[in-house]
Amino acid sequence: MKPYLRPLSPDDAPAACPAGAVAEPAGTWGGRRMEVVYDPARHEVAFTRGRPTATETAVLAATGWWPARRDGQAVMWVRPRPAPARCPAEAGVGPGSSPAA
Repeated sequence: MKPYLRPLSPDDAPAACPAGAVAEPAGTWGGRRMEVVYDPARHEVAFTRGRPTATETAVLAATGWWPARRDGQAVMWVRPRPAPARCPAEAGVGPGSSPAA
């Protein structure tokens, strides 16, 4: 599931999310109050407001972020969450591991 925006309910009541997903406030988009729905185990989501500099945009792109949604000068940036690092014992290296034959 890719992250997406949806309107907030008028009474701010929590709406159901797909399994594993969460909803968090995303501010105003297109004149409507919205929330972002995403799976935090799979994606990271960030927002910028105002026009980013060329350097800021280049740094975001170089670190894996892409602009998933734009509204004027507001941008929702998304990137895949890195896989968790394996500890050396799980990777078969370090003290107690068998040497490669």
